[in-house]
Amino acid sequence: MEWASLAWTAIALGSGARKRASSRRGQDEEQRSWQTRLNLQLPELGGLSIVAVLRNGEFALRFEASAQTAEKIRAETKNLQNRFEAAGLTLASSLVVVNAEQVNVT
Repeated sequence: MEWASLAWTAIALGSGARKRASSRRGQDEEQRSWQTRLNLQLPELGGLSIVAVLRNGEFALRFEASAQTAEKIRAETKNLQNRFEAAGLTLASSLVVVNAEQVNVT
């Protein structure tokens, strides 16, 4: 399932969610995973994609952004970890990658 909209004035939001199946039969509900992707266009940060995976009660996040935005996200990693813990959630991993810049070759 995917959708796109204008979340707030000047903030574009696209999202998708899916249940990830495993090749193992007999897998119980606790071992299944869910994945969602948010594509944001923020006025001060620019384009930002976040992939969140929930597996065995733990979250794994992957942020994709420009170099400048990626650095800001990296600087707030500990704060993010603390917020997850305060909410009673487990952040197993957080990865920040810089978007590959497109180069036009003529």
